[in-house]
Amino acid sequence: KDASFKLVDRTEEYSTQILTGPNSRKILADVCAADLALPWLTHQETTIAGRWARLVRVSFAGELGWEIHT
Repeated sequence: KDASFKLVDRTEEYSTQILTGPNSRKILADVCAADLALPWLTHQETTIAGRWARLVRVSFAGELGWEIHT
């Protein structure tokens, strides 16, 4: 309680979509202006359809892919 920071549970405020596969980079390039050449395990903020999103360059399916946190 005396910490200089506060933890806030925002679990209910976000959702995550997963986009993977050989066409995932092209699909994202058509809907956002993010740097889609960033390496695996990086993340960045962007907008998709005018809304904030965080793209996480990770895929556990063995394909090129991103988690899209909105």
